[in-house]
Amino acid sequence: MFRKSPTKSDILQNYIKMELGKEYALILDCKTRWSTLCNMIGRFIKVKRAVLKALIDVKCDIQINEVEWSILEDIYENLDVMKVTVEAVCREDATLLSADAAMIFALKKLETRNTLLSKELHASLSKRIKQRRLPVASLMQYLHNPATYFEENEYDADVYPRLPNDCLQEMVLGLLKYDSAAQSFTCNDVNDLPTDDSQNEVGSNSSLSNKELINQQISKIIFDDTRRVGIGNLSTSKEDLLTLLKVEMLLFENGGDRGQLLSKAYRWIRSIKPTSVESERAFSAAGILCNKLRTSLSDKTINCLSFLRTYFQQQKNCK
Repeated sequence: MFRKSPTKSDILQNYIKMELGKEYALILDCKTRWSTLCNMIGRFIKVKRAVLKALIDVKCDIQINEVEWSILEDIYENLDVMKVTVEAVCREDATLLSADAAMIFALKKLETRNTLLSKELHASLSKRIKQRRLPVASLMQYLHNPATYFEENEYDADVYPRLPNDCLQEMVLGLLKYDSAAQSFTCNDVNDLPTDDSQNEVGSNSSLSNKELINQQISKIIFDDTRRVGIGNLSTSKEDLLTLLKVEMLLFENGGDRGQLLSKAYRWIRSIKPTSVESERAFSAAGILCNKLRTSLSDKTINCLSFLRTYFQQQKNCK
């Protein structure tokens, strides 16, 4: 209605400027953009008073009652939670730990809302996490902080299982077997999971938006807790590795630092991306470079151009 009529649009914008101080255009959702429905409903709710006044002035028969407004607000609040969660999981610096933190944030927010739609989304999200979450995510949780790993989980054990030590040892050995020459090294690891205090703090900041809350939680992923790794020569035999791994896990669970084997596994797992978004970004970058004007370039040149494009974008973001 307002999009196709400049006169009606001017009436609406006058009311919006009177109420909000500047013009806000209504947004139409796009079928090929997954988040536009949330943006469209959010903008419509933001200018709802101006819309109601404009509908009266243009003598429109459309009437929106309070029940319909409450339904729209419920849809928007639930979609906004899912939107900020997806954006957090798809960040370039996302890891399995930050992805778990984002999903737990979404489950908590949906459970807090306690509406019919939020309950359905909570059940669907829990079911999907149970289907898609790999055991290596549990290993990452353990390598981050074994004390919180073995605590009672407030969610269903099937969604976020706590694997026994023998399963954890088997996965670590499975990672280490690809390293034919285990060498000693020293590293300062950065832990990637918010502590329980940070999760409680996020739940108490009700005045912040969902995006601010989840960004606050993700920002706490990198904090000043470095773990020094001892130096020494490692044996490559399976029996010696298993014995050393058990000793390292025992010391680690009792407040010690990560040993060389656990630290190496932790470094490797941190490189795993929770989604395929980064791979899709690579295809998008290739599409930008491989246009009609550059079809004559060799594959090596295209790879160099793609690398330089990514490098300069990262430098720009760091400034």
